[in-house]
Amino acid sequence: MLLPISRALVVIQLLLLPSVLCGLPLEDEIDYDRSIRPILADRCYPCHGPDAGARKAKLRLDRREIAIAERSDGAPIVPGDPSSSLMIERLTAIDAEDRMPPPESNRQVSDQEIE
Repeated sequence: MLLPISRALVVIQLLLLPSVLCGLPLEDEIDYDRSIRPILADRCYPCHGPDAGARKAKLRLDRREIAIAERSDGAPIVPGDPSSSLMIERLTAIDAEDRMPPPESNRQVSDQEIE
């Protein structure tokens, strides 16, 4: 049995919808280079970046393999598990002594940026 044209078009559109949606960027999609790297570069790299002379705590966040490597106190970044990431723990610490970036750096990371 043939479907009326308007009904057939709806069926075709529904069948094509998943492939169309896969190609569209999501409004809230997080892109590392666009969304995360600029925050790290501005707030974290001054002390945890490529400059060995300025580096603190022997921690580099500009190199993925180092940023996700297990350390004696845990991994700075645990991909896919932010609640286990020491970075999130330090960014959200209540005690100013533990919070990153430190208050004297005059750099702040907003709650939205942490999210």
